[in-house]
Amino acid sequence: MFPRLFANPVELEGTGADYVLALGTFDGVHLGHQQLLKEMLAIARRENARPAVLFFDPLPRTVIHPENPPCHLTSTEERIRLLQQFGVSDIIRFPFDQELAKLSPQEFLDRYFFQSPACPVKAFCVGEDWRFGCRNSGTCQTLKDEAVKHGIAVCIVPQLTYRGEPISSTRIRQAIADGNLPEARQMLGRPVTLTGRVQHGCGLATSSLACPTANLPPDGQQLPPPGVYAATCVLEDGTSHPAIAYIGSAPTFRGDNADILVEIHLLDFQASLYDTNLRLELAEFLRPSRHFSTPEALSAQIQQDIARCQSLFHGV
Repeated sequence: MFPRLFANPVELEGTGADYVLALGTFDGVHLGHQQLLKEMLAIARRENARPAVLFFDPLPRTVIHPENPPCHLTSTEERIRLLQQFGVSDIIRFPFDQELAKLSPQEFLDRYFFQSPACPVKAFCVGEDWRFGCRNSGTCQTLKDEAVKHGIAVCIVPQLTYRGEPISSTRIRQAIADGNLPEARQMLGRPVTLTGRVQHGCGLATSSLACPTANLPPDGQQLPPPGVYAATCVLEDGTSHPAIAYIGSAPTFRGDNADILVEIHLLDFQASLYDTNLRLELAEFLRPSRHFSTPEALSAQIQQDIARCQSLFHGV
């Protein structure tokens, strides 16, 4: 079943249902987010209400600080897929822009929730670190103080910690950037994943290296350090395939200052993947990216990488 998507909270009024609404960025849908979702779902069952999630798109910092936008852990589509997988059927994908960024906490709450006598939200769920409104001046306590005036309950969910520190999207991004995939995986509750639609590349891997690859555009996703990774590739039909992934600038062919590529070679799959969507689940770092003196030297190394990857997946 596909989720019902809404553009802003006011649209919920037309459904005729009562709602418990979780608010947050949900970038990564990590273990901290999952704890919040569990609380929201439990309250919804208890109150015989529909569970819903509101997240801003794009990430607010992308609009507020366009000179230094954050990389994201999940694309919008992947975020929606993960939320649906967790049991959320109604999702508000709220467009975030400069106008919204300028609203005070009170203005935001009044405009989208409290001014309407038909507001269907019976309870909010937020993490204890949630901030909203101009300059992030609103807190979860701000929400609670205002909601109680309208008879709306607020559940404030404590932050989940890992190794003594709160789990956050920022912390996971840093772990991935540092190449600490095991730590990122622990906080996500699943493998570090890249998603996208396969694009046509320059064909060098096929013509010069006899190693056909699917080219995945990075599209602002948080990438680990350049290198070769063992991975699992999940195709549109849901099938999973062992794969080897290269993340880097391909310096042997393109020089050291070229854009970063994500190239994927499936170990047991030969058909074309052009213009299909896939998920790449990174399993293990194999080696760093480097320049090779000749294409033949690179080709020989790739065969060694593939053999190592096969041994990881098949124990041979």
